[in-house]
Amino acid sequence: MNQSLNSLLSPFLTIRIISLIITLAKELRDNMKKIVAAVLFILLTAPFSWADILKEEDLFIAGYIEGILKGKHAADVRVVVQQGHVYLPATFANHENYEEIINEIGKHEGVKTITLVDYDRVEALRRIWIYPGESLIKPLRADRSWPDFSLGYRYYTEKDYTKNALDVNVGKTFSIYRMGLEGAVPVELGIQAGVFSTFDLYDFDFDVINSDFFWGVPVTAAFGPIAVTGRFYHRNTLTSVPGKDSIGYEAADVLASFEPNEWFRLYGGLGLIVSARPSDYGRLLFQLGAEFEIKADYLSVPDTIIALNINGSEETKYILSWSFLVGLEVAKNALVSFEIYDGFDSGWAYNNRIQWIGLGIHYY
Repeated sequence: MNQSLNSLLSPFLTIRIISLIITLAKELRDNMKKIVAAVLFILLTAPFSWADILKEEDLFIAGYIEGILKGKHAADVRVVVQQGHVYLPATFANHENYEEIINEIGKHEGVKTITLVDYDRVEALRRIWIYPGESLIKPLRADRSWPDFSLGYRYYTEKDYTKNALDVNVGKTFSIYRMGLEGAVPVELGIQAGVFSTFDLYDFDFDVINSDFFWGVPVTAAFGPIAVTGRFYHRNTLTSVPGKDSIGYEAADVLASFEPNEWFRLYGGLGLIVSARPSDYGRLLFQLGAEFEIKADYLSVPDTIIALNINGSEETKYILSWSFLVGLEVAKNALVSFEIYDGFDSGWAYNNRIQWIGLGIHYY
């Protein structure tokens, strides 16, 4: 009886499971935009914050242990801590108070394990830093295609599709792996991602004029005041403007930044589009820029940032586009700015010249 019942139910259950899988697949397909948006929001706003906490905790533990060893036991020993795991050179086992010191270190909150390794291994560990925080290449403040969190008002001096627009950008450059912290040339692997959207403020309908989607993988090396970044990236632009074509491409570029002191910076780079839609889109790109930072003498007065970015491309017959920014750094990495732009843009204006002036709030 049970065997007969199982024989009857088995096809039914199989069909039911297949039906559920198909339904789930349809739901995922129908809500893919929402899922991608949610994942992108998480990636851009929350990631690696836990890594910063772990890094600060590890540095605190390492400083605490080195303080004990040097101050209390007259031992100048290299210490590396990674996510609570303490590494000491193997030669430390010869210290006369070795057992006492190990017990004392082990009682510290946050210490998970204590491992003795070869001295060369300790040095190698000190040259590796997971999620090191701010990138070796600083944000290009006047570059409108550099990922950041920003909100801006734009007034277009030449009417093409609108006169008043709102720019909303969500993006970030994440440094995820760095080597060479102890004397060697620092080399860093990062991730960039961003969404740049322009909304029409006509009648306050907030219609989307243009959305620019960007992701890239930069590799950066620092040679004293010079930072060099090689990057592969993808850009895809969608526009709702009638008669205007959307574009998309994959490109590689190299950017060098020279910062001889804390108030001046000069940068420039070249790029090559390796694949484009439309296929006849120009391939060569170049970029130049300069930044000045006027340090305030009083704590209550914010620093002033003056930045200029210049772009050119084969697609625009190397006619220059430029953006100018003057801003007040009201908090660390936070800028309130006045901006001017004259040149070609992505999406709805990639083959038309536009001019605008505006105000913005940026967080890099």
